[in-house]
Amino acid sequence: RYWGFVPRENITGKPVLVWWSYDAPTERLIDSTPTFEHIADIALNFFSKTRWDRTMRLVRSYP
Repeated sequence: RYWGFVPRENITGKPVLVWWSYDAPTERLIDSTPTFEHIADIALNFFSKTRWDRTMRLVRSYP
């Protein structure tokens, strides 16, 4: 999530799978709105920065 953490009390269900995982620089994820540079980075590096080993994988549950 690029817009921050969700408070635990707002979570009503459990995650099932990772839809898409992208290796974005952390400093670009601090701001709450995606910048042009971030969107351009995704567009230009979609295939090389997508974490294919995580994408469409089931999430292991935690206690």
